[in-house]
Amino acid sequence: MITRCRDEFFILEFVNYYISQGVDHIYIIDDDSKDKGIYKSVEGLSDVTVIYDSNVIKNNSASKLYKKIRKSFDWIIYVDVDEFISTNKMSHKTIVEEVVDSYSSFDCVKVPWVMMSSNGRELDPKKLLAENLWRWNHDKKHPNHIHKFRCRFDEIEVKCIFKTAVFHDISDHHPIGEGEVVDSINGSDSSLSPFYCGLTEKKISSASLLCFHYRIISKENNLRKLSENYWYIKHGYTEKDLASSDYAEIFDNTVSVKGYRNKIFIIGFNRCGTRSLHYFFKNNGLRSIHWDSDNLAKTMEKNLISGLPLLRGGRTVNSKVNSVCEYEDAQVFSDITWHKENKDAKDYYRQLDFCYPGSKFILNVRDVNGWIKSRKKHSNGLILKELKEYHSCSEGELEIIWRNMWERSVNEMIEYFKGRDKDLLVFDIENDNIMEVVDFLGEEVGLDPLLYDYVK
Repeated sequence: MITRCRDEFFILEFVNYYISQGVDHIYIIDDDSKDKGIYKSVEGLSDVTVIYDSNVIKNNSASKLYKKIRKSFDWIIYVDVDEFISTNKMSHKTIVEEVVDSYSSFDCVKVPWVMMSSNGRELDPKKLLAENLWRWNHDKKHPNHIHKFRCRFDEIEVKCIFKTAVFHDISDHHPIGEGEVVDSINGSDSSLSPFYCGLTEKKISSASLLCFHYRIISKENNLRKLSENYWYIKHGYTEKDLASSDYAEIFDNTVSVKGYRNKIFIIGFNRCGTRSLHYFFKNNGLRSIHWDSDNLAKTMEKNLISGLPLLRGGRTVNSKVNSVCEYEDAQVFSDITWHKENKDAKDYYRQLDFCYPGSKFILNVRDVNGWIKSRKKHSNGLILKELKEYHSCSEGELEIIWRNMWERSVNEMIEYFKGRDKDLLVFDIENDNIMEVVDFLGEEVGLDPLLYDYVK
């Protein structure tokens, strides 16, 4: 990958994102940034090279670098640092996996921009992908008399992923040479040009790859560009000019979810809103596994006994409810239950915390009396029957066992995570607002609270 950067504070986020997408090496051409300290966290990485330069457009710095490195790589992505390409239809795939699986027979893939918005943000976000979650509605026209900020209804820019053996040079939006070109919207043959014509929301939904363009990040970022960026200074743009092309019309957390690499474990007992939380995360685009017909807990138990990471070897069984993936590729896990053996998340949360550092845990709770009543009714009394047999007890005795188990487990979980408020959220499904979950994860991944529907 080749990218250009000038004083962009989110360069580490950019690097981490593309490395997670299978990119082998990132070459960053610095365009005379005033704050070279932005590279402190990436210069020591073996898969990153920072090249300090100035006037990179005038000097054709990207072209010179491409000619120097092209024979070392099969494919190249050339984007600016505010452009994030993401898989879309097959969201579980990395960019590299999608290119290899779908585009190996082509020479160049044209990936159209999707215009992101700051949503009126005043200050820079702490994490760009987790906090900037709104974009243009590409079914609408956005007229603007300034060419750079013009309407993109009829045509919109693209960025390309292309084979180095075919193209001898690069320009800002596409390689230079002769080859078979295809667009990432519907796989149609395309010309080698900087544009895709007629992008719509329907086409966006069916695209295999999209390039999310974070041109307008915040008012603070706009003012920095106006004072430091040669292009903006040369044309005499104002903050009002930049703000005039900032349309927050559609919530879109595609790249935020794509960039989220940790796991979320919902460790409360079943009959505590686990299904509601599962669909909330799944509908937000996170790969989510819920119960999976006992297979989730069975997999954890088997691996616990064998001393292996608890998700190793698991794969979706119930595809009607769950995301279809290997458990190790999933992001959210709920209803970790195997009733016949009296197994629940209470038996695995410590090991999950050890196996998957950086994970978030949500302890979903409710009134214990309501929980016991709901558990007795669940599956037409099947859980009640199985656990009476497991404990060799009466229904009344089982209620006492469940109550004691609830109190002991909840207290032990809270004590285990004591002092780790950023790792554990206690969420009362009957009284708390879903915004508590959204805020708990807000620095990591952006979620739409409107997708939460509590099913009693």
